[in-house]
Amino acid sequence: RFDSRNDPMLPNKGQYLEMAFEQGFGSFTFPVFTAEARQYFTVWSRPDGSGKQILTMRGFLGVAGQDTPVYERFYAGDFRSMRGFAFRGVGPYVMGSNTGGIFSVLGSVEYQFPWTANDRLHQVVFCDFGTVESDYQLNDIRAAVGTGIRVTVPGLSPLPLAFDIAFPVNKTDDDRTRVFTFFIGAFW
Repeated sequence: RFDSRNDPMLPNKGQYLEMAFEQGFGSFTFPVFTAEARQYFTVWSRPDGSGKQILTMRGFLGVAGQDTPVYERFYAGDFRSMRGFAFRGVGPYVMGSNTGGIFSVLGSVEYQFPWTANDRLHQVVFCDFGTVESDYQLNDIRAAVGTGIRVTVPGLSPLPLAFDIAFPVNKTDDDRTRVFTFFIGAFW
């Protein structure tokens, strides 16, 4: 793990990289490799340092063995992976059920800017994209675009309340969508 962010909860500059490998033993023997990278840029701020406009880019890669059981496979959808899709709404489907994938590539680009002088209300615009596959090929890339607001409530938590609306612009027939998402905390 490498982390040069200026704040682990609400960063506005720096990088984060985490790579992991695990090997499953027992009834199922399978490897799983994951890598996640994030980059934060402050595009603009007021002369006093407030009112930061932040560009965030994120990427995730996951590769698992062919014998990985369904409960250890990759899924995508919802706030922390692909907004605009339901929780576990993206992935390979068999007879109407999402069976998860052994290969996942996800990405996101998000731009955040303040609406108020006290930095308690922000708007974001974003594009989430990627796929979860049953083999090691990029076949069905999904994408969603959207916008949302971040509200920081004094005394409640330093983490914002997040309200997002996202619309899939590229999806498969089996994918389950969800336009509105609510979350407490930072997206990453």
